[in-house]
Amino acid sequence: MNEKTDAVAIIRVVIIELPQDHQVKFAIIIYVYPITAGSQRNRRQINARRADGDKQGYQ
Repeated sequence: MNEKTDAVAIIRVVIIELPQDHQVKFAIIIYVYPITAGSQRNRRQINARRADGDKQGYQ
């Protein structure tokens, strides 16, 4: 959880300092946010649940 909140804080600070250029903002959000271990862990859990759901559906 700490990694995720740190990344969100970084994103907020960067956006405040930027000029009003939406493309640059989105590029930084996409670059910074997925680096965090927290978001990677959540993605793995979601993918695992999806795989389990698919198996149950086919049985």
